[in-house]
Amino acid sequence: MQPSDGLPDTVAGRAYLALYDRDRERLVRRSWTGQLLGAAAIADLSLRGYLADDGGTVKPAAGLRPPENGVLAALWQRITDDRPRRWQHWIRQRNIEELVRADLTGRWIRIDRPPRLLRRARISVRDPRALTRLHSLVAATLRGPTPVDRLPERDVVLVALLAVADVRTVISRDRRRDHARRIDQMIERAGPPAAALRRAVTQARRAQASGG
Repeated sequence: MQPSDGLPDTVAGRAYLALYDRDRERLVRRSWTGQLLGAAAIADLSLRGYLADDGGTVKPAAGLRPPENGVLAALWQRITDDRPRRWQHWIRQRNIEELVRADLTGRWIRIDRPPRLLRRARISVRDPRALTRLHSLVAATLRGPTPVDRLPERDVVLVALLAVADVRTVISRDRRRDHARRIDQMIERAGPPAAALRRAVTQARRAQASGG
């Protein structure tokens, strides 16, 4: 299914593109990039009705067919095959970047250099207009004037996760400061996935500060 707004149909796919620095022509990764993509995929499953919060634990819905998207289907299978776990656990997904990259390859990105041992993949965006649309979506969501509780939930979740993960390719320090109140409202509306990502980022920063 092709999205109607000229962007990937998943929150994780949009988050991945948001990591692309147009000036440096490469992805900008942080130590918590995997958790960002994991949180985006978990949030997407929640938005589509596959997951609910049960006192801080991820509760899968019963009687649903697996999602059509390959990334979401893989994660859904992992969740349904496992015992109940907290959101913090499920944002830490093995190979999540590889899964999202494979999902985007062809339509949205090209692989200029495949990953190898101790060397990350190098990618480029096939249509620069997709990045322009993504940056415009983030800017419009942050700027308003539509109240946060009336914005499309997927847009709110995306911007909230990008803000929590400090993705400066789309949310600069100045922009974050200027829209701090709206960002806080978005993070609250985004719910458990954003809260779990915030904890992961805090833990990673503490470990970096202590040299761990």
